[in-house]
Amino acid sequence: MFGERYTLILRHESVDAKNGEVMQLDPPLCVVTTMFDALDRGCVIYAVNDMLQKMEAEFLRRLNGGDEK
Repeated sequence: MFGERYTLILRHESVDAKNGEVMQLDPPLCVVTTMFDALDRGCVIYAVNDMLQKMEAEFLRRLNGGDEK
């Protein structure tokens, strides 16, 4: 059985305007979903919306210092 995998990646980087050097500021935030019923358009829309909500929640958690103890 084959499925389809969707991956959202959010990177937080700084870029030096003079030389284009990129430096990572935070670890990338990655949300992955694999679907085995991807022919159902409603399921795909639901899965993508769910991934966006998970990414938003994790992003806000990180902004609020969720990684610090």
